[in-house]
Amino acid sequence: MNTQKGYRLAVFVIIACSVLWAYFPTLYFPPRADQVVYIAETAHKTPSQLIFGCYDLNRHRMYSAGDELLFRPLCYFILGTEQVLFGHAFWAYQLMGILAHLFLVWVLLELLWHLAGPWLGSAGAWLFALSSVNYELVAWPHLTSYIIMMAFMLLAIQQMIQSMESKELSWKAAIQISIYSLVACFIYETANVFVVLMAMIMMVSLKIDRLKLLVLMLPVIFYGLCSFYNYVFINHLEFHHPYAHSFFQYLWSIIHLTAWWLYVGLFEGVYRYVLDIRTMFLPFEEFVFKPLVWQNPRIILELLILISFSSMILLNRRPSTQRLRLVCLFLMMLLAYVAVIVAGRDQEMGGLKQAVRINTYFLYLFWVIVVLMAFSWASHKINYSLQERILLIIFVISSFILGGMEAKMVHYMGKAYSESTTQSVVLVKTLDMLIDQKGHEPDFSFYVDPSFPGNISYLEAHQKNDPQVKIYTFAELMYPRYFHPWASAKYRFMVP
Repeated sequence: MNTQKGYRLAVFVIIACSVLWAYFPTLYFPPRADQVVYIAETAHKTPSQLIFGCYDLNRHRMYSAGDELLFRPLCYFILGTEQVLFGHAFWAYQLMGILAHLFLVWVLLELLWHLAGPWLGSAGAWLFALSSVNYELVAWPHLTSYIIMMAFMLLAIQQMIQSMESKELSWKAAIQISIYSLVACFIYETANVFVVLMAMIMMVSLKIDRLKLLVLMLPVIFYGLCSFYNYVFINHLEFHHPYAHSFFQYLWSIIHLTAWWLYVGLFEGVYRYVLDIRTMFLPFEEFVFKPLVWQNPRIILELLILISFSSMILLNRRPSTQRLRLVCLFLMMLLAYVAVIVAGRDQEMGGLKQAVRINTYFLYLFWVIVVLMAFSWASHKINYSLQERILLIIFVISSFILGGMEAKMVHYMGKAYSESTTQSVVLVKTLDMLIDQKGHEPDFSFYVDPSFPGNISYLEAHQKNDPQVKIYTFAELMYPRYFHPWASAKYRFMVP
């Protein structure tokens, strides 16, 4: 057992070094739009208010106020704590995102190792850790907490699997699952659905008394009560959310979006040929299956991985009842997750198009679940037949090569973005230095011209109670306390 742990740790160290190299350029990113808006909206708050007072988005939303249904106290607790600790040290936010990704990869590696053995498990964790499909969420510090939520869900699932194998839910396991679920539920509301589905599978698989079932469901009950209180008595909002589409349109959107995300992840080489990574805003209708470019080795590797893995699964046609229940759990989680995304984006340009065109960070959580579902079909074998050995060798070697290519792609993407935003980082350092030196002056203020290097036009938005849309610059959002119009500003940064 200790030898297995040592091997697993060695594999994780190799994966971690590759991830750190791949994402290293992101340490030089300035914050992206939502992070800048969060900094602007909370600039007037004390450390205590930042950490403990921003427990839902609508309470402190100043620009383009919305998302009234969201209640994510731990998500904003994490953001507030980061803002207190890091200030404008953007590399620290990015490092937190990378470390959160590695935390999830470690838990995923343990799960896959347990489900499918060291070779398959290591290859699966390697591919997921370095996949450029996951790039946006890892590189977007505003939503690092999504990754943390999913890591805690995996910890709960790990305890659930161990209980199913021992055919008994101990009090220790029930309490651990409840604690992990509680953290996940209060970070991201979709975790509540996952917890309910887990409880359903456990009720079918195990004999659970009512008190233990109550312990498992406490996170969902507690979250529901807190969310209701916040929604009605704090925000004073009414329950109404008119959806624009029929049930069948929603159902089709769920199927369509699931197929699209599977295509993007399974055939990423083809995806990059069909839809270039620099054109994320193409209409959804432009999604088509174009002919494969056989000269591209990425596509050949993708096909080898898919065919070899599927063939290994087909050679084991009789999975246990327990494995089938796990597959059902992950399938229900997958469909529920996509359904939540489609419903939540319904009024924003039509749910499906919004999710596909802009929010590609959704792919991260989607593919965690897909990987778990796929590897639940595999068996943890010691002795492989000759056919299985050949397939295993093809799968592992192809996964290793493709993972290396993906790491290079992620590194390239980060470097290209970092180089394009260097001036914004320099501008922030300059303004921070000015604030440190002159911020004590009673009339201290500054103005930065929109054409000044690094002060890009960042967001088109409107403030609360003011429907007039305005274009905000980077500096204007970052420093709302000190940014004044040109005529009243004490210090001015103008283009020569």
